[in-house]
Amino acid sequence: MRLLLQLRDTNHPAFYTGHLLETVYLHRLDDEHLIGMVTVEQLAGLGTAVDAAQQLDARRGYLADSAENTALEQLIREHPEEFGRIGSIALGAEELLWIPDPSRGSGTVQLMGATCLDGLQRIKLLAHLSGEAGFQRIAHNQVELHIHIGASRAPIQRAYDHEHLYRNGATAQDLLIREPEMLRLIGEFLTEEVHLAVLRGSHRGPYADGYTVEEATEALALFRPGDDPGLAHLALSPAGRELIWGSPASEPYRSLFHPGTTAVGVRRAILLRRQMREGLRKLAAAGVRAHRHLLADVPDLIVWEAARRLPLAELHAPAADWHPFEAAATALAEDAAERLVAGYRAYRPKKVRDRKEVQELAVWQRLLSEARSAGRAAEHAAGQGAERGAPIE
Repeated sequence: MRLLLQLRDTNHPAFYTGHLLETVYLHRLDDEHLIGMVTVEQLAGLGTAVDAAQQLDARRGYLADSAENTALEQLIREHPEEFGRIGSIALGAEELLWIPDPSRGSGTVQLMGATCLDGLQRIKLLAHLSGEAGFQRIAHNQVELHIHIGASRAPIQRAYDHEHLYRNGATAQDLLIREPEMLRLIGEFLTEEVHLAVLRGSHRGPYADGYTVEEATEALALFRPGDDPGLAHLALSPAGRELIWGSPASEPYRSLFHPGTTAVGVRRAILLRRQMREGLRKLAAAGVRAHRHLLADVPDLIVWEAARRLPLAELHAPAADWHPFEAAATALAEDAAERLVAGYRAYRPKKVRDRKEVQELAVWQRLLSEARSAGRAAEHAAGQGAERGAPIE
Protein backbone atom coordinates (compact mmCIF):
# COMPACT_ATOMS: atom_id res chain seq x y z
CA MET A 1 0.00 0.00 0.00
CA ARG A 2 1.10 3.54 -0.66
CA LEU A 3 -0.80 5.01 2.29
CA LEU A 4 0.16 3.34 5.57
CA LEU A 5 -1.39 3.92 8.97
CA GLN A 6 0.34 3.74 12.34
CA LEU A 7 -1.34 4.10 15.71
CA ARG A 8 -0.24 7.16 17.61
CA ASP A 9 0.54 5.30 20.83
CA THR A 10 2.57 2.48 19.23
CA ASN A 11 6.05 1.76 20.54
CA HIS A 12 7.27 0.80 17.08
CA PRO A 13 9.13 3.56 15.28
CA ALA A 14 8.19 4.62 11.78
CA PHE A 15 9.93 2.42 9.21
CA TYR A 16 11.12 5.43 7.22
CA THR A 17 11.70 9.12 7.72
CA GLY A 18 10.80 11.94 5.39
CA HIS A 19 9.15 15.32 5.48
CA LEU A 20 7.07 15.53 8.62
CA LEU A 21 3.86 17.55 8.90
CA GLU A 22 1.55 17.89 11.87
CA THR A 23 -1.85 18.65 10.42
CA VAL A 24 -4.72 20.52 12.05
CA TYR A 25 -7.24 18.44 10.16
CA LEU A 26 -6.79 15.55 7.72
CA HIS A 27 -9.35 13.51 5.83
CA ARG A 28 -8.61 10.48 3.71
CA LEU A 29 -10.62 10.63 0.49
CA ASP A 30 -9.10 7.38 -0.78
CA ASP A 31 -5.75 5.57 -0.73
CA GLU A 32 -4.21 8.13 -3.07
CA HIS A 33 -5.67 11.45 -1.95
CA LEU A 34 -5.87 13.20 1.40
CA ILE A 35 -7.19 16.67 2.10
CA GLY A 36 -6.76 18.72 5.24
CA MET A 37 -5.52 21.87 6.91
CA VAL A 38 -2.00 22.67 8.03
CA THR A 39 -0.53 25.69 9.80
CA VAL A 40 1.74 28.23 8.16
CA GLU A 41 4.46 27.23 10.62
CA GLN A 42 4.38 23.64 9.35
CA LEU A 43 4.45 24.73 5.70
CA ALA A 44 7.39 27.06 6.28
CA GLY A 45 9.41 24.06 7.50
CA LEU A 46 9.16 22.49 4.05
CA GLY A 47 11.00 25.39 2.45
CA THR A 48 13.87 26.07 4.86
CA ALA A 49 16.46 24.09 2.87
CA VAL A 50 18.47 26.13 0.40
CA ASP A 51 17.76 23.53 -2.29
CA ALA A 52 14.11 23.03 -1.30
CA ALA A 53 12.98 23.43 -4.92
CA GLN A 54 15.22 20.56 -5.97
CA GLN A 55 14.32 18.43 -2.96
CA LEU A 56 10.61 18.87 -3.68
CA ASP A 57 11.01 18.42 -7.44
CA ALA A 58 9.25 21.73 -8.06
CA ARG A 59 8.75 23.29 -11.49
CA ARG A 60 10.89 26.33 -10.70
CA GLY A 61 12.98 27.93 -7.99
CA TYR A 62 11.90 30.70 -5.68
CA LEU A 63 11.05 33.87 -7.64
CA ALA A 64 12.04 36.24 -4.86
CA ASP A 65 11.53 39.45 -6.81
CA SER A 66 8.42 38.55 -8.82
CA ALA A 67 5.56 41.03 -8.68
CA GLU A 68 3.24 38.35 -7.28
CA ASN A 69 5.57 37.31 -4.47
CA THR A 70 6.29 40.93 -3.60
CA ALA A 71 2.55 41.65 -3.41
CA LEU A 72 1.97 38.53 -1.30
CA GLU A 73 4.72 39.52 1.11
CA GLN A 74 3.17 42.97 1.43
CA LEU A 75 -0.22 41.38 2.14
CA ILE A 76 1.29 39.19 4.87
CA ARG A 77 3.00 42.16 6.50
CA GLU A 78 0.03 44.51 6.32
CA HIS A 79 -2.93 42.10 6.61
CA PRO A 80 -1.61 38.85 8.11
CA GLU A 81 -5.12 37.63 8.88
CA GLU A 82 -5.84 37.41 5.13
CA PHE A 83 -3.20 34.81 4.35
CA GLY A 84 -4.63 31.30 4.01
CA ARG A 85 -8.22 32.34 3.39
CA ILE A 86 -7.98 31.41 -0.28
CA GLY A 87 -5.77 29.00 -2.19
CA SER A 88 -4.30 25.63 -1.36
CA ILE A 89 -1.00 23.75 -1.41
CA ALA A 90 -0.65 20.49 -3.36
CA LEU A 91 2.02 17.97 -2.37
CA GLY A 92 2.87 14.57 -3.73
CA ALA A 93 4.60 11.57 -2.17
CA GLU A 94 5.78 8.15 -3.23
CA GLU A 95 4.54 6.81 0.09
CA LEU A 96 2.92 8.33 3.14
CA LEU A 97 2.78 7.27 6.76
CA TRP A 98 -0.22 8.66 8.61
CA ILE A 99 -0.13 8.63 12.40
CA PRO A 100 -3.69 9.55 13.45
CA ASP A 101 -4.31 11.56 16.59
CA PRO A 102 -7.93 10.96 17.68
CA SER A 103 -7.70 13.74 20.26
CA ARG A 104 -7.28 16.28 17.45
CA GLY A 105 -9.26 14.56 14.72
CA SER A 106 -6.10 14.79 12.70
CA GLY A 107 -2.59 13.49 12.94
CA THR A 108 0.97 13.58 11.69
CA VAL A 109 2.07 12.59 8.21
CA GLN A 110 5.50 11.57 7.03
CA LEU A 111 6.13 11.95 3.31
CA MET A 112 8.68 9.81 1.47
CA GLY A 113 9.72 11.10 -1.93
CA ALA A 114 7.88 14.35 -1.36
CA THR A 115 7.17 16.62 -4.29
CA CYS A 116 5.56 20.05 -4.50
CA LEU A 117 2.90 19.97 -7.19
CA ASP A 118 1.74 23.53 -6.55
CA GLY A 119 2.63 26.17 -3.98
CA LEU A 120 6.43 26.32 -3.76
CA GLN A 121 6.45 30.11 -4.04
CA ARG A 122 4.24 30.43 -0.97
CA ILE A 123 6.20 27.79 0.92
CA LYS A 124 9.54 29.51 0.22
CA LEU A 125 8.13 32.94 1.07
CA LEU A 126 6.89 31.61 4.39
CA ALA A 127 10.29 30.03 5.05
CA HIS A 128 11.92 33.38 4.27
CA LEU A 129 9.62 35.21 6.69
CA SER A 130 9.92 32.56 9.43
CA GLY A 131 13.14 34.12 10.71
CA GLU A 132 11.48 37.46 11.40
CA ALA A 133 10.09 38.51 14.75
CA GLY A 134 6.63 39.14 13.30
CA PHE A 135 6.26 35.63 11.91
CA GLN A 136 4.15 34.59 14.90
CA ARG A 137 1.38 36.82 13.56
CA ILE A 138 0.77 34.25 10.84
CA ALA A 139 2.39 31.10 12.28
CA HIS A 140 -0.97 29.60 13.27
CA ASN A 141 -2.90 30.64 10.16
CA GLN A 142 -4.27 27.56 8.43
CA VAL A 143 -3.88 26.68 4.77
CA GLU A 144 -5.74 24.01 2.82
CA LEU A 145 -3.52 21.06 1.90
CA HIS A 146 -3.92 18.31 -0.70
CA ILE A 147 -1.63 15.29 -0.69
CA HIS A 148 -1.51 12.95 -3.69
CA ILE A 149 0.21 9.59 -3.30
CA GLY A 150 1.83 7.19 -5.72
CA ALA A 151 0.50 6.93 -9.25
CA SER A 152 -2.08 9.66 -8.67
CA ARG A 153 0.68 12.27 -8.72
CA ALA A 154 1.36 12.14 -12.47
CA PRO A 155 -2.06 13.26 -13.76
CA ILE A 156 -2.35 15.87 -10.99
CA GLN A 157 1.11 17.17 -11.87
CA ARG A 158 0.14 17.45 -15.54
CA ALA A 159 -3.01 19.32 -14.57
CA TYR A 160 -1.07 21.86 -12.50
CA ASP A 161 1.58 22.21 -15.21
CA HIS A 162 -1.07 23.38 -17.67
CA GLU A 163 -3.37 25.19 -15.23
CA HIS A 164 -2.28 28.59 -16.54
CA LEU A 165 -3.83 27.74 -19.91
CA TYR A 166 -7.28 27.43 -18.40
CA ARG A 167 -7.26 30.10 -15.71
CA ASN A 168 -8.88 33.45 -16.52
CA GLY A 169 -6.71 35.86 -14.61
CA ALA A 170 -8.26 38.85 -12.88
CA THR A 171 -7.70 42.33 -14.30
CA ALA A 172 -8.10 45.80 -12.86
CA GLN A 173 -11.47 46.09 -14.59
CA ASP A 174 -12.73 43.03 -12.75
CA LEU A 175 -12.36 44.87 -9.43
CA LEU A 176 -14.25 47.99 -10.51
CA ILE A 177 -17.47 46.32 -9.41
CA ARG A 178 -16.15 46.54 -5.82
CA GLU A 179 -15.24 50.25 -6.04
CA PRO A 180 -17.73 52.48 -4.13
CA GLU A 181 -17.86 55.39 -6.60
CA MET A 182 -18.40 53.01 -9.51
CA LEU A 183 -21.18 51.23 -7.64
CA ARG A 184 -22.81 54.58 -6.91
CA LEU A 185 -22.70 55.53 -10.60
CA ILE A 186 -24.16 52.19 -11.62
CA GLY A 187 -27.01 52.81 -9.19
CA GLU A 188 -27.62 56.30 -10.58
CA PHE A 189 -27.93 54.95 -14.09
CA LEU A 190 -30.24 52.14 -12.96
CA THR A 191 -32.68 54.65 -11.47
CA GLU A 192 -33.12 55.89 -15.06
CA GLU A 193 -33.27 52.32 -16.38
CA VAL A 194 -29.91 52.75 -18.10
CA HIS A 195 -27.19 50.15 -17.71
CA LEU A 196 -23.53 51.05 -17.12
CA ALA A 197 -21.74 47.85 -18.13
CA VAL A 198 -18.68 47.37 -15.95
CA LEU A 199 -18.17 43.59 -16.09
CA ARG A 200 -15.90 42.05 -18.68
CA GLY A 201 -17.32 39.32 -20.86
CA SER A 202 -20.75 38.72 -22.30
CA HIS A 203 -23.70 39.41 -20.04
CA ARG A 204 -27.35 40.21 -20.35
CA GLY A 205 -29.50 42.70 -18.56
CA PRO A 206 -33.05 44.01 -18.58
CA TYR A 207 -32.11 47.37 -20.11
CA ALA A 208 -31.51 47.86 -23.83
CA ASP A 209 -30.10 51.38 -23.33
CA GLY A 210 -26.67 51.61 -21.79
CA TYR A 211 -23.00 52.51 -21.86
CA THR A 212 -19.77 50.67 -21.12
CA VAL A 213 -17.19 51.61 -18.52
CA GLU A 214 -14.58 51.72 -21.30
CA GLU A 215 -16.49 54.43 -23.17
CA ALA A 216 -17.28 56.26 -19.94
CA THR A 217 -13.61 56.33 -18.94
CA GLU A 218 -12.49 57.55 -22.37
CA ALA A 219 -15.15 60.25 -22.55
CA LEU A 220 -14.57 61.52 -19.02
CA ALA A 221 -10.83 61.75 -19.69
CA LEU A 222 -11.45 63.71 -22.91
CA PHE A 223 -13.81 66.13 -21.12
CA ARG A 224 -11.73 66.49 -17.98
CA PRO A 225 -10.75 70.11 -17.20
CA GLY A 226 -7.12 71.02 -17.78
CA ASP A 227 -4.55 71.80 -20.44
CA ASP A 228 -2.68 68.47 -20.49
CA PRO A 229 -4.04 65.73 -22.79
CA GLY A 230 -1.93 63.06 -21.04
CA LEU A 231 -4.74 61.34 -19.15
CA ALA A 232 -7.02 61.40 -22.21
CA HIS A 233 -4.27 59.81 -24.29
CA LEU A 234 -3.73 57.15 -21.62
CA ALA A 235 -7.44 56.32 -21.37
CA LEU A 236 -7.75 55.58 -25.08
CA SER A 237 -5.78 52.31 -24.93
CA PRO A 238 -6.78 49.10 -23.11
CA ALA A 239 -3.44 49.02 -21.26
CA GLY A 240 -3.86 52.66 -20.25
CA ARG A 241 -7.35 52.09 -18.89
CA GLU A 242 -6.07 49.14 -16.87
CA LEU A 243 -3.47 51.44 -15.30
CA ILE A 244 -6.15 53.99 -14.41
CA TRP A 245 -8.58 51.40 -13.03
CA GLY A 246 -5.84 49.53 -11.18
CA SER A 247 -5.36 52.31 -8.62
CA PRO A 248 -8.77 53.63 -7.47
CA ALA A 249 -7.07 55.79 -4.84
CA SER A 250 -4.77 57.46 -7.38
CA GLU A 251 -5.18 60.96 -8.80
CA PRO A 252 -5.87 59.78 -12.39
CA TYR A 253 -8.74 57.55 -11.29
CA ARG A 254 -10.15 60.01 -8.73
CA SER A 255 -10.07 62.83 -11.28
CA LEU A 256 -12.55 60.82 -13.38
CA PHE A 257 -14.57 58.89 -10.81
CA HIS A 258 -15.06 60.89 -7.63
CA PRO A 259 -17.99 61.89 -5.38
CA GLY A 260 -18.91 64.69 -7.79
CA THR A 261 -19.12 62.43 -10.83
CA THR A 262 -22.74 62.03 -11.93
CA ALA A 263 -24.58 59.86 -14.40
CA VAL A 264 -25.70 63.08 -16.07
CA GLY A 265 -22.10 64.16 -16.61
CA VAL A 266 -21.02 60.76 -17.88
CA ARG A 267 -23.88 60.78 -20.40
CA ARG A 268 -23.04 64.32 -21.54
CA ALA A 269 -19.40 63.41 -22.12
CA ILE A 270 -20.24 60.22 -24.01
CA LEU A 271 -22.90 61.79 -26.24
CA LEU A 272 -20.85 64.90 -27.00
CA ARG A 273 -17.88 62.75 -27.95
CA ARG A 274 -20.05 60.59 -30.21
CA GLN A 275 -21.52 63.68 -31.85
CA MET A 276 -18.12 65.30 -32.43
CA ARG A 277 -16.60 62.12 -33.83
CA GLU A 278 -19.53 61.63 -36.21
CA GLY A 279 -19.10 65.17 -37.49
CA LEU A 280 -15.37 64.55 -38.01
CA ARG A 281 -16.09 61.25 -39.78
CA LYS A 282 -18.35 63.00 -42.30
CA LEU A 283 -15.80 65.77 -42.76
CA ALA A 284 -13.00 63.27 -43.33
CA ALA A 285 -15.13 61.33 -45.79
CA ALA A 286 -15.07 64.36 -48.05
CA GLY A 287 -11.32 63.91 -48.50
CA VAL A 288 -8.23 63.30 -46.33
CA ARG A 289 -5.59 64.67 -48.67
CA ALA A 290 -2.52 66.50 -47.43
CA HIS A 291 -2.70 66.80 -43.65
CA ARG A 292 -6.43 66.39 -43.29
CA HIS A 293 -6.01 62.67 -42.63
CA LEU A 294 -5.53 63.86 -39.05
CA LEU A 295 -9.33 63.87 -38.76
CA ALA A 296 -9.51 60.14 -39.44
CA ASP A 297 -6.30 59.12 -37.63
CA VAL A 298 -6.74 60.89 -34.27
CA PRO A 299 -10.32 62.16 -33.95
CA ASP A 300 -10.09 62.07 -30.15
CA LEU A 301 -7.22 64.57 -30.14
CA ILE A 302 -9.57 66.90 -31.96
CA VAL A 303 -12.40 66.10 -29.54
CA TRP A 304 -10.09 66.90 -26.61
CA GLU A 305 -9.10 70.25 -28.14
CA ALA A 306 -12.72 71.14 -28.97
CA ALA A 307 -13.74 70.33 -25.40
CA ARG A 308 -11.42 73.12 -24.15
CA ARG A 309 -14.12 75.54 -25.38
CA LEU A 310 -16.74 74.03 -23.06
CA PRO A 311 -17.49 74.82 -19.38
CA LEU A 312 -16.00 71.50 -18.26
CA ALA A 313 -16.17 72.40 -14.58
CA GLU A 314 -19.97 72.15 -14.93
CA LEU A 315 -19.97 68.80 -16.76
CA HIS A 316 -21.49 66.97 -13.80
CA ALA A 317 -23.89 69.69 -12.68
CA PRO A 318 -27.41 68.27 -13.23
CA ALA A 319 -29.01 71.74 -13.32
CA ALA A 320 -26.62 73.17 -15.93
CA ASP A 321 -28.09 73.71 -19.39
CA TRP A 322 -25.84 72.00 -21.91
CA HIS A 323 -28.25 72.13 -24.87
CA PRO A 324 -26.43 75.13 -26.47
CA PHE A 325 -23.13 73.21 -26.29
CA GLU A 326 -24.70 70.10 -27.76
CA ALA A 327 -25.98 72.19 -30.64
CA ALA A 328 -22.53 73.69 -31.20
CA ALA A 329 -20.56 70.44 -30.70
CA THR A 330 -20.03 69.66 -34.39
CA ALA A 331 -18.96 73.22 -35.20
CA LEU A 332 -16.53 73.22 -32.27
CA ALA A 333 -14.99 69.97 -33.50
CA GLU A 334 -14.64 71.28 -37.06
CA ASP A 335 -12.98 74.46 -35.81
CA ALA A 336 -10.55 72.46 -33.66
CA ALA A 337 -9.84 70.20 -36.62
CA GLU A 338 -8.87 73.14 -38.85
CA ARG A 339 -6.53 74.51 -36.19
CA LEU A 340 -4.87 71.14 -35.56
CA VAL A 341 -4.48 70.42 -39.28
CA ALA A 342 -2.71 73.78 -39.54
CA GLY A 343 -0.56 72.82 -36.58
CA TYR A 344 0.28 69.49 -38.20
CA ARG A 345 1.23 71.26 -41.42
CA ALA A 346 3.58 73.52 -39.46
CA TYR A 347 5.05 70.50 -37.62
CA ARG A 348 5.49 68.26 -40.69
CA PRO A 349 5.23 70.45 -43.83
CA LYS A 350 6.13 67.62 -46.25
CA LYS A 351 5.51 64.55 -44.09
CA VAL A 352 3.55 61.73 -45.69
CA ARG A 353 0.74 60.08 -43.73
CA ASP A 354 2.07 58.36 -40.61
CA ARG A 355 -0.74 56.88 -38.53
CA LYS A 356 1.63 55.56 -35.88
CA GLU A 357 3.41 58.85 -35.28
CA VAL A 358 0.27 60.86 -34.65
CA GLN A 359 -0.81 58.39 -31.96
CA GLU A 360 2.11 59.42 -29.73
CA LEU A 361 1.46 61.74 -26.80
CA ALA A 362 4.53 63.85 -27.56
CA VAL A 363 3.17 64.49 -31.06
CA TRP A 364 -0.23 65.39 -29.62
CA GLN A 365 1.41 67.98 -27.39
CA ARG A 366 3.48 69.35 -30.27
CA LEU A 367 0.47 69.63 -32.58
CA LEU A 368 -1.50 71.44 -29.89
CA SER A 369 1.38 73.84 -29.35
CA GLU A 370 1.72 74.50 -33.10
CA ALA A 371 -2.05 74.94 -33.49
CA ARG A 372 -2.21 77.49 -30.69
CA SER A 373 0.83 79.35 -31.97
CA ALA A 374 -0.75 79.53 -35.41
CA GLY A 375 -3.99 80.71 -33.84
CA ARG A 376 -2.26 83.52 -31.97
CA ALA A 377 -0.39 84.55 -35.11
CA ALA A 378 -3.64 84.68 -37.07
CA GLU A 379 -5.31 86.77 -34.37
CA HIS A 380 -2.33 89.13 -34.35
CA ALA A 381 -2.42 89.44 -38.15
CA ALA A 382 -6.15 90.13 -38.05
CA GLY A 383 -5.57 92.81 -35.48
CA GLN A 384 -2.84 94.45 -37.58
CA GLY A 385 -5.10 94.42 -40.62
CA ALA A 386 -7.88 96.06 -38.68
CA GLU A 387 -5.50 98.82 -37.56
CA ARG A 388 -4.28 99.48 -41.11
CA GLY A 389 -7.86 99.62 -42.40
CA ALA A 390 -9.08 101.97 -39.70
CA PRO A 391 -10.10 105.47 -40.87
CA ILE A 392 -7.73 108.34 -40.02
CA GLU A 393 -9.27 110.98 -37.87
